[in-house]
Amino acid sequence: IVAYVAVFLLFGIFLSIATRNVVSTFNESRLIAISIYNITFSAIVTIPIVFVLKDSDPFITWIIIVTAFAYGFTATLLLQFFPKVWGIVIRDRFMGESSTQSHTSSDQKQSSGISNDSKAIF
Repeated sequence: IVAYVAVFLLFGIFLSIATRNVVSTFNESRLIAISIYNITFSAIVTIPIVFVLKDSDPFITWIIIVTAFAYGFTATLLLQFFPKVWGIVIRDRFMGESSTQSHTSSDQKQSSGISNDSKAIF
């Protein structure tokens, strides 16, 4: 199972490196790299502890494994979604339709620039 997870982590590292030059609006390679680092660090700390404790106390081993999984998932979700939620709730203060309409009118004025940028991406 450790090798299986390691393969996925290596694939995530590959994707993070491959997408590092994407336009900054869609670039999440830094967040992906930090998430991979958190999961790898958690595994490096947890796996030796589990191997040492698995014969002496299975309940403590189970608690450590569950805590490591909870940390990995929570840290990853917070790293991915907290900046977006912060931007909507705190910075924009739920502007909603009015901010969308102002962005739409400015986007229509610069539609030629956007189409050239989108063609460059693809």
